[in-house]
Amino acid sequence: MIITIVLSVYPMSLSPVWNGTIPGHRDQYERMAQSILNGHLYLEYEDVDPRLSEMENPYDPQARKELGIYYHWDHAFYNGKYYMYFGIVPVVLLFLPYQLLTGNALTTYKATQIFTVGTILAIFALFDFLRKKFFPKMPFDLYLILSMVLSFVSVWYAIAAPALYCTAIMSAVCMEIISLNLMVRVVWDSEQKKGRKMAELSGSFLCASLAFGCRPTIALSGILQIMLFYLHLHELKSKKKSMKACLTAGIPCLVTAILLMWYNYARFGSIWEFGQHYQLTVADQRLYSLFAGFRLDKIINGLVYQFASWSPIQGKFPYISYEGILFAFPVFWCIAAFLQDSVKKEIKEKHLTAIINILIALIIGITVFDSVYTPYMVTRYQLDVNFLLGIACFVAVGFRCETAKNRGWNRFVWITAVMTLLILPLLILVPYDGNFTEQNPQILTQVEKMIFWWR
Repeated sequence: MIITIVLSVYPMSLSPVWNGTIPGHRDQYERMAQSILNGHLYLEYEDVDPRLSEMENPYDPQARKELGIYYHWDHAFYNGKYYMYFGIVPVVLLFLPYQLLTGNALTTYKATQIFTVGTILAIFALFDFLRKKFFPKMPFDLYLILSMVLSFVSVWYAIAAPALYCTAIMSAVCMEIISLNLMVRVVWDSEQKKGRKMAELSGSFLCASLAFGCRPTIALSGILQIMLFYLHLHELKSKKKSMKACLTAGIPCLVTAILLMWYNYARFGSIWEFGQHYQLTVADQRLYSLFAGFRLDKIINGLVYQFASWSPIQGKFPYISYEGILFAFPVFWCIAAFLQDSVKKEIKEKHLTAIINILIALIIGITVFDSVYTPYMVTRYQLDVNFLLGIACFVAVGFRCETAKNRGWNRFVWITAVMTLLILPLLILVPYDGNFTEQNPQILTQVEKMIFWWR
């Protein structure tokens, strides 16, 4: 676990584009913390071009280009002021406390490092609990290699490009994994004391609701938590206990929802608007709402890009490019174990069929949501679903270990895991998105010489 954390966190400091040396538009969380301390919710810029407000449609990128208007990239612009459309929760959890305690701004990539550490810790803990509860026949070494590789896969893009975009993603992933960690213990840890179970139930729903203030797309995975909560209510068999559980779970959700709605209304006059429709980016985001952006061809292309796109092998190191999830990470092939009749029977006997179906549906649903609400899919959106795929993969392997009668299955899991571990460093080395190899191309030459030292 420590090795996984170090290898994930250290490279985040290498690229000047992402480590704060060249902040560009990637210091919005830092600016937001300072704005709150100054008593307002807009970002403080003194170079606001007045022509933006005079435009008929300032969100049309082509119109901005034709008029030669200067603007701050990837900010929300509304009523003459710039706002941050990224979720406010990371600011409240890390940036504000840090600035209040130290008097200095927290560099954005460091927040990503913190959320990445939390994610990895939570993944190891979640898989450890699931192994002990459901998969006693899973070898400990298999648990370790899966925890390691599925942690890397869940955070991989953030390793190369950590600031801002991946701060939002990793904060939401961290909240969701912690939430699921707490929830599975509420449902299946029968040895816990009542008071601790109620605290974990409240904490679980608090983390799940905070995810909406990080990245709403990822927060949709809270549907899985609601299904687990339903199992918990079913076990209580008492209206009084069920009501108490609902209040324990509902109060943190209600308080968080009210605060987020107030935050939205105070900025944009709508409790539902996070700033998505007011972005100054590659396209007019108002064209990509649930109904306006719902096109079957776009959704199918998004699913193919996310899961099944393929880039030919290249003749130059690192030889590969970004690919769909199923080609980039062979460990996910293990999910095919769900198709085994013996695994289906085991899942059915443990009354987990609905949970597994919802887990798979969420992976597809979140990808559809990404395709509808964005002009086009980008590689970092893989992180929106990789942690869910990681859970599905671990569970599939676990049930297969309970039903398999030979060692061939374990060898297959090890092979796909090792293949994934070999591919991941190459993906991180691909020069792209301002990462450290794009900024310093000589690094690729140095790494290639280290690998092929005999040449």
